[in-house]
Amino acid sequence: MLHGTSATVLTAVVVLFIAVSTLRILRSLVRSERARREYRQTVMAMRWWMIPAAVGQLTLVFAAYLGLVHFFPLLGWGWWRMLGNAGNVGLAQTGQTGLIWRVIGFAVPILLAAAVPWMAHAEELAFRAGSERQGVRRKVRRQAVFGLTHMWAGIPIGACLALTISGMYFLLVYLRAVATLGPELQAARNVPSYERLPSPSLPAGAEEDPETLAALHTERARVRQENDERRKAWADKLEEQISASYDRVDQVRRRAVAKSAAAHAVSNWLLIVLLVAFLAWRELAT
Repeated sequence: MLHGTSATVLTAVVVLFIAVSTLRILRSLVRSERARREYRQTVMAMRWWMIPAAVGQLTLVFAAYLGLVHFFPLLGWGWWRMLGNAGNVGLAQTGQTGLIWRVIGFAVPILLAAAVPWMAHAEELAFRAGSERQGVRRKVRRQAVFGLTHMWAGIPIGACLALTISGMYFLLVYLRAVATLGPELQAARNVPSYERLPSPSLPAGAEEDPETLAALHTERARVRQENDERRKAWADKLEEQISASYDRVDQVRRRAVAKSAAAHAVSNWLLIVLLVAFLAWRELAT
């Protein structure tokens, strides 16, 4: 573990990077229409039940973390602690003292809270989107990877593993949304099929009437020609229709992503609210 000036300097560099990254994310939200659309979709998908659900799943995560660290103490290691710090580096929480560090510790979480819906949406696209087409092992593996990616935030390895529970919760929300949107997804996948005109049938007694037989052959030739034209027109548009189908499916699936992103954002907001409340209480108590 580092101490002294070197630890302080490295901590300052990391926190500065986090602060700049947060500001860049907020700037992207202002400038990007797509980012704003994803932000709105996530916020509009939020429901009241996501608050108690967030409390429940975060309680399970915390309990799992305590259990892992109790039985496997090495899982309490995190690279942020190597610099003598504690907490989540993504929220600019450090072990440093002084007014500037306390201000940063308040400011960064509040700024980050504004970007949470879009960031949650991005993570759902990475770790939950398309899960309905995957097997159980692949689903679980993706959620474990989701938890382990939080190692960049400097939290202990045990906490990263425990966050697999959060990933499974968000996955359940996503899969439930996909099931609800099932009929719309099926309709979106449909591609117009080639519709063939039926060939005229042979009328009774046509063999004995040359004029009727000639008219039948003429009509059949016309139908064959029209079917050929229809087939060619359908084939020419097939690639475009398949592409349009993929786009429709993507739009419907993104509504399911927005639902799980909403649950994700509510959970993150709850953590930020608790953190800011704790920091405020600590300031008032000193």
